[in-house]
Amino acid sequence: MKVDFVKYMSASFKNKLGIDTPIIWNHKITFRCQALCGFCPFNAKRGLWKKYGEELKTNEVIDMADQMYELGCSVSSFEGGEPLLRVDLPEILKHCKEIGFNVHLVTNGLLLKSKAHLIGSHCDVITVSIDYPDERHSKERGPRIFESALEGIKEAKKYASVTINTVITKGNVKDLKRLVELTENLDINGISFEPVDNVNNFYGPFKHDNRQRFVDAIEELIQLKKEGMPILNSQKYFNVLLGDKWKCSSPKLMIHTDPYGNIILPCGNWKNKFGFKNLSTRNKRIEDVWFSEEATTTRTMAKGCTSCFMSCNVEPSLLYNNPSNVIFDNLKSYQLLGRRK
Repeated sequence: MKVDFVKYMSASFKNKLGIDTPIIWNHKITFRCQALCGFCPFNAKRGLWKKYGEELKTNEVIDMADQMYELGCSVSSFEGGEPLLRVDLPEILKHCKEIGFNVHLVTNGLLLKSKAHLIGSHCDVITVSIDYPDERHSKERGPRIFESALEGIKEAKKYASVTINTVITKGNVKDLKRLVELTENLDINGISFEPVDNVNNFYGPFKHDNRQRFVDAIEELIQLKKEGMPILNSQKYFNVLLGDKWKCSSPKLMIHTDPYGNIILPCGNWKNKFGFKNLSTRNKRIEDVWFSEEATTTRTMAKGCTSCFMSCNVEPSLLYNNPSNVIFDNLKSYQLLGRRK
């Protein structure tokens, strides 16, 4: 797995000097989705995308990618909704790969088998969302989604590193070991976990109602990781889930954008909870918006936030704030992700 470490270290150094320089560009390329995940605001039945205007065109996303790379980002992560619903996704991913990004794609897997040959060679890592080790996943997320995800994984691993991400809910908290075993049986690069969070009203029925059961599950994952199972989360991340203190640096390490050209400040979780507005980049230089007084003030207000436990926010913050505590785990995860199957 290729990462531009010179660019990464340069951005990290600027951040230490007090110049907010994002390392990761997280782009929700579409809010459209075919899945029915009950805890997700992009659930197909909710039709969140109907509330908004026209998505960025291909050339606009490519221009955004160029500006993000110039700003300092070395990793681009494309999410949704379901990114594979964008017919221009292969062209966009190809461009990102060519200019130097480490490219990450998150998908529900429904279209992955048919599109893996179009997007796979332009990705460093493809992550498929799977929450159950059996057909209960389809019951929760939509018809045939489990079968389709498995078929897509088998095809995608011909082209890129492939991982699974699992949202831990009260429904699957006893199935985490089986999901790790599924990862091994599929012979893919690893699995990551994160708990269902409480930043929107949809999470209610899925939230953990038995703290001890959740603690036992996390401790089991820690043990499995020690035994060498392909778990990508750091030990420190699991310790945070068990109560260790941490502070979020994600607002300056990551830049989040939506399908319509807005920077989501400081992140989607904060916005859902506290209601900050998005800052549009249309007809503006992204650098100017990022360093604007409003954006800088918003990032300052969110400094040290601990209102969520999303791995995409916690893990980079742990590495940035306490590198000696997590560097070994991160190197092991990097090795797992770099292995071609």
